[in-house]
Amino acid sequence: MQQLGDVWTLETPLEEQASASLSQVAELACGGNRKAQNYLKRLWDERWQSVKTKLETEGSVWYVWWMDGVRQHIVNYQGAA
Repeated sequence: MQQLGDVWTLETPLEEQASASLSQVAELACGGNRKAQNYLKRLWDERWQSVKTKLETEGSVWYVWWMDGVRQHIVNYQGAA
């Protein structure tokens, strides 16, 4: 966590980049892309409908859930490199 003036940045630059990437995957999945849906199901180890419902919500619980996925997405990406 880093403070920039009156604004707090909660993510590291790598987490911000991974979050943007994961957002693109989520957008594809919500658009019906099965490969993206399957990736998100594996990422969070949940049924697609559960993932989809959570993607449509906000709040602090959602943020913790999302960042768990972001950090796993980083691990998955680094493992593929």
